[in-house]
Amino acid sequence: FDALKASYTRDALAKGLYNTVFDHVIFLIDTTLGGVSHASSGAPYIGILDIFGFETFKRNGFEQLLINFANEALQATFNRSVFENELALYRKEKLNMTASEMHAPPSNSACMELFSGVHKETNKKVNAMKRIDRGLLLNIDDESLNIDPSDRKMLANLHRTFGAHKDWIRPHPRLKHEQFIIRHFAGQVKYTVGYFVEKNMDKLPKAIETVFSGSASEILSKKYKNSSGKKSSATVVKKFRQQIHDLVDTLESTKCSFIRCVKPNKEMQRVSGNNNWFDRQYISMQLRNLSIPQTAEVLQMGLPTRLTYKSLVDSYSKVLPEDAIRFWKLFGGSKENIFTKALFYAFRLDPSTYKTGLTMVFFKSGDLAKLDEVLKSSSHWKSNNDPKKTEVIKRFKQYYIRMKWRIVFAQLYATKQFTDLLEEVRERERKREEERRRIEAERKAELERQAAEAEEAERLVQERIENEKRIEERLQEQIRKREEEEYNPNQMDEEEAHYDQLLTQLEEVAEIEVKEKHKDRGLSLTSEAFNADLKENLDNVIKGYAL
Repeated sequence: FDALKASYTRDALAKGLYNTVFDHVIFLIDTTLGGVSHASSGAPYIGILDIFGFETFKRNGFEQLLINFANEALQATFNRSVFENELALYRKEKLNMTASEMHAPPSNSACMELFSGVHKETNKKVNAMKRIDRGLLLNIDDESLNIDPSDRKMLANLHRTFGAHKDWIRPHPRLKHEQFIIRHFAGQVKYTVGYFVEKNMDKLPKAIETVFSGSASEILSKKYKNSSGKKSSATVVKKFRQQIHDLVDTLESTKCSFIRCVKPNKEMQRVSGNNNWFDRQYISMQLRNLSIPQTAEVLQMGLPTRLTYKSLVDSYSKVLPEDAIRFWKLFGGSKENIFTKALFYAFRLDPSTYKTGLTMVFFKSGDLAKLDEVLKSSSHWKSNNDPKKTEVIKRFKQYYIRMKWRIVFAQLYATKQFTDLLEEVRERERKREEERRRIEAERKAELERQAAEAEEAERLVQERIENEKRIEERLQEQIRKREEEEYNPNQMDEEEAHYDQLLTQLEEVAEIEVKEKHKDRGLSLTSEAFNADLKENLDNVIKGYAL
């Protein structure tokens, strides 16, 4: 028999009963007030959130982990709400804030990423998919849903997964198998792992479900009859994580006001006659757990105190005489912001302690008291001729005179700057025009030079063609003359007659030689052999004559 496990089962049963009754009560209230939740219907509503503060005990378990996760989420929401609202107001009032005057509050985003995970881009380009780094809570949930889950395997996986995270602190090696440490916004917390898996599953024995399904209470029997035999996949971590995310979304969609409550002592009692009923150590612990130091750090940034110009005029116009007010209405146009600036100048309020916006003036932390001290000094003026009062009124009027001179000087300065700028622009344009004309002239000259060169080249080509044509004509003329000189009909007839005579003589010589040759051989002079020998001998005689 496991007594500790039995106690966890008892606690799970108590929580189940409480949740059932609580949900039923809320349902009855919603039904009575209007049938549906005003928040979900979109109608205006006022919500009140009451939560535990940050928890750290000698032994911190699963419950403290979830409570502290909720506080981390709400602290992040508070930082964003206060800081972003401040920035929005400064932008609306047209305040020029330097980086040293306004910077982001201390962030717990790293711790939130440790709990909830962070979106990371994958290296794959398929549909530009994103994967979710699951974070501490879902890693605990994953182990709970595994086959044969155990706290030891869960803790080993947590150390392996988050060991390099800045807000994950490894415990002493001797305690590594039973503890892990997280750096929260309010400090470090040691968590001892014990029955994390069982508490996360939040299961009741089937026997208990059977008993309650037959309960005489319609509320219990209806719920457990409907859930009997069904396997629920909604673990404590998943439900709580989703509830916190929904809560943050709701808070960020509304205008939040934050109230921090502390107990004066553990007994919540005031002992008669004892003035030391405030337990300082106990209160300091609560303030730290409620993140009051971080809250103060956020509120101290920038300009936390602000007053409208109208409220300042209503409160402090009475300290000035009527002639000063007339001066303000005449030269200041009854503008409340001008009155405020003149008032601060008259009482020599340090300009570094405040900034003026469109509708209000902003003070640094603690500097509003300086304004009250200075202005309260007017109550000590003894008479209208008091030197201090005379000086304040003189400076009050002087502010408007200085303001008028500043306006005139600004106009003159702006005119001078504009004139100088205009002259500079004109001079720049003049030089640019001269440069453009110079470049245009050079381009034109270059084009003319290129055209002249092209024209000259074309002339030379034409001249060359004409020369070649004339040469060709002269050559043709010379050939024609030579052909005419070489062609003489009389001379041609004489040569032909000479050639005929020569050929006849050669034929006679060839015939004589062949006849003698045939006679020596006794051959016939009319045979074909004689004709062939005659032709052959004639050819030889002509060749020899030619050579």
